[in-house]
Amino acid sequence: MKHILSILLTITALDAAANTLTLKSGLFRSDARVELDNQAKKGKVSGLSVKIDYDISTDLILNYEYILGEGNLNTAKSRYKFNESTLHLIRNFHSEKRIFDTWSISYIAGVGISNKSSDYENKTQNKTQQSILIGASIESSHGGFIRLKGTTPVSAFKYNKLAIIEVGTPISNSTNLMATYRNHSSKIDNLRHCGADYFIGISLKY
Repeated sequence: MKHILSILLTITALDAAANTLTLKSGLFRSDARVELDNQAKKGKVSGLSVKIDYDISTDLILNYEYILGEGNLNTAKSRYKFNESTLHLIRNFHSEKRIFDTWSISYIAGVGISNKSSDYENKTQNKTQQSILIGASIESSHGGFIRLKGTTPVSAFKYNKLAIIEVGTPISNSTNLMATYRNHSSKIDNLRHCGADYFIGISLKY
């Protein structure tokens, strides 16, 4: 995670002329399934998500996300704890197509790195991988949006995938109320974590 944060801070310092900085934060609750050495357990995990979108230009966005979570799994001897961090450079492709004249469509593609660390049953796992991201966004002229995104490591598609649905509605000129659903699966060595996460939070634009 330190490596990802250092890259984020370096790029931010190099480009002081960015158009917009958007900070998103929220709480999540997850139905989790964790498998270690072929022994699977289920339970509830909760935590915090922080995201930063930094507009480098009209079409380029630097996206950083950090997730911290933990919870009890059925019959497990210890709590499951994890943190994830991702950093993507994203290209936004605007489309001239519109829906009902008030909704615009755009597509995104990006590359970056992701890191996940976990602590479970007295074993600590950690892995950093290169990743790709694709998605689409539908936004209204009033500020509401629906976004679909998917990301996966370049070399580990079979066990590492993430799909996201994000919905937002404006509550002021610079603030959105957001709800997010994430469906994911990841594997680090002999530990696999699958889950369905439900987030609620706010987005602040500066």
